[in-house]
Amino acid sequence: MIKDQPSKKIKTGQKRQKSGIHYLLAGETLKTARNMSDHYLEAIYAMAYGHFSAGHYQDALNAFRYLSLLDHQRYLYLLGFGATLKEVAQYTQAIEVLKYANTRDKTDPRASVCMTCCLIALGREEEAKKALQDARGRGVKNDKWHELHPQVKQMDVLLA
Repeated sequence: MIKDQPSKKIKTGQKRQKSGIHYLLAGETLKTARNMSDHYLEAIYAMAYGHFSAGHYQDALNAFRYLSLLDHQRYLYLLGFGATLKEVAQYTQAIEVLKYANTRDKTDPRASVCMTCCLIALGREEEAKKALQDARGRGVKNDKWHELHPQVKQMDVLLA
């Protein structure tokens, strides 16, 4: 349980500083509440991505979870968190994180493709078809996402 700070009297014309919970209630992030720099979070992201790429999924999971906690609005942090949950076979949790990630970026198909993999692994084919269709709507066939094309073709065959 977090102990409340005693309230300080504010002189006329002086602004009260927001506490962490007030930032969150106002739609801000813990990153903002803690006054953390983007540079600091990007360094953690680079480390998390390195762990993920090297197959050190538990280390990546811890780092992406921390990043997502600090900035729950940043698509790449949520995508990394969801993709890592998928790699450690925590499919149900991954789906929830990836669904939220999809609300943060309407044009990036990677969360939908990752979610499709999770749904297939859970045997939820109808939902997987919808997630794959969502990925198409987000432009997965675009050349920008060429690295996803073989995976999408494989899922098409699997879900046919």
